Amino acid sequence: MTDAKRVEQLESQASATLSFADLDAQLRLKIRSTLGLCFPILYAEFARNIDVASMRRQGIASVITAVDVERTLTPLPVGGKLDVDVAIRMCDFAAGAIADGRRRLGFEVRLELRAVPGTGDPLRYRDAAPGAERVVCGRSTVLLALLRPAAPLIERLISDPPPEVAHMAVLPLAQPHPSAESLAEIPAGFAELARRDRAAAPRVWGLHNSDVNQNVFTGNYVEAMEDTFSELLHGAGQDVGGHQIDRATLVLKKPFAAGSVAAIHAAAHRSEDRTLLVATLHGVGTSGDYEVRPSIVGRLEGRLGVTRGDPRFAA
Repeated sequence: MTDAKRVEQLESQASATLSFADLDAQLRLKIRSTLGLCFPILYAEFARNIDVASMRRQGIASVITAVDVERTLTPLPVGGKLDVDVAIRMCDFAAGAIADGRRRLGFEVRLELRAVPGTGDPLRYRDAAPGAERVVCGRSTVLLALLRPAAPLIERLISDPPPEVAHMAVLPLAQPHPSAESLAEIPAGFAELARRDRAAAPRVWGLHNSDVNQNVFTGNYVEAMEDTFSELLHGAGQDVGGHQIDRATLVLKKPFAAGSVAAIHAAAHRSEDRTLLVATLHGVGTSGDYEVRPSIVGRLEGRLGVTRGDPRFAA
């Protein structure tokens, strides 16, 4: 079967219900909640369209290598319906970057979240805005590489589609795979406010941080970086109570497992009301030495001073 006869992407729709824990005090969808809501939908769509169990029996797994999550300033109602459009494409992550010309196959998953806006009034947190129609309230892209984790290093990459995905065309990524270098770029006009050395305040991942994939859940990395962002801004005298984190982009090079220790290195920057955090998580050995190469690299983008009276609030 040629690529011309294969399906270019798998498309589906699903829905979820917004709970108290999904929204912040301004009734906006949280970045950390977006992953918790989207991942079950993502994996359900994989199971519906691809025989994942068959690939696992062959020693093939899909491993998250990058996530990009963003949200709008739209307030939402508790108990409201969240509609999620899902598109799954099989892509060549290498795009000619591997010296021997082999492909590095994986999946690019795009999710678009839509909901009817709420009133934004905490006393009417369950009410939809009168006459409002569904709007986009968030988007997410998840990249998952196909690997044989237990195979020798040279055999780990999947270059040819397994039979279970033979019905899918191999396409280029819509955007280049993010890298540690691209996430660390600081735009002109941003000045550093505060920095945390990776030797300070190590984080221990417990069993409660893990998921069924035997690694720390990706959302916990986002939470660690969001919390660090708040701590650095607070230490620099900024009003964290009005700080919104609008986007989080992570590259996952080496996931952590329950019982492992991580040290975080981070720097917070500001340009007018815009904020930026670049953070890296490093493994820490039993002797207390941290690994120089980061296991997780993250970039968080936000803004200060957004309140319910701000005209940007309903954007």
